[in-house]
Amino acid sequence: MELYARIEQILAKLRPAFSREVPFEWFVLLLWGVLLSHQPAAVTSYLNGLGLNESFYGRALHWFNSQAFRIDEVCARWGQWLSKHTQAKTLKGHRVYAG
Repeated sequence: MELYARIEQILAKLRPAFSREVPFEWFVLLLWGVLLSHQPAAVTSYLNGLGLNESFYGRALHWFNSQAFRIDEVCARWGQWLSKHTQAKTLKGHRVYAG
């Protein structure tokens, strides 16, 4: 399976953690920005990785304070997904997914 399709499949499992579609879409965008950026970790770097300009910066920052999701629920869903897959490995006692 291509990496893009696999990531999208994983993200779909996290969708129920978000009460509204727009915050989930920002989550997806920012995650792709993290994966595509080659600059130091920062919101601006993530937007640059996606080819988005500074006009999106305020909206991206707003996502971090959104009430449409709880990060502990996102993490719990990720952990549930991770525990069901044989590709998950253990690194220093923590499960990781090697794609």
